[in-house]
Amino acid sequence: MPNYAPWCPIYYSIISPSIFASTTIKATMETTETLDRRDEKAAIPGNEDLLNRFFNRVQNDPRIGFSHIALFTAMVQMSQDNFSISFYGKELRQLAKIGSSRTYFKLLKDLYECRYIRYIKGANRWQRSSVLFLI
Repeated sequence: MPNYAPWCPIYYSIISPSIFASTTIKATMETTETLDRRDEKAAIPGNEDLLNRFFNRVQNDPRIGFSHIALFTAMVQMSQDNFSISFYGKELRQLAKIGSSRTYFKLLKDLYECRYIRYIKGANRWQRSSVLFLI
């Protein structure tokens, strides 16, 4: 059997229907479990309050764009409490859908200078950075 890429239309015609069906069911089950975890995270009291306060302040701030909002929302989603977060930059960039590390650091700097967060850099690349929410 030739080695076709998964995105190739021929790839799906070669796969037997039973294998394809089990893969679809497995993917659906994983998606459902992921959604359940997101619902648990959304149920933590205070996340909505923190986001509401952020959106109220951002509404009249011309310096903040959609990328800043995506980064802040990713931080809130990763936080265990509503005061701080400890993370690796790569994790946060992936969650916020930010591809470039330069853009990521620019957005962090902007949020820091606008006094939405306090950024505490890790001592080295293997130590987590921290952010305190100032809202």
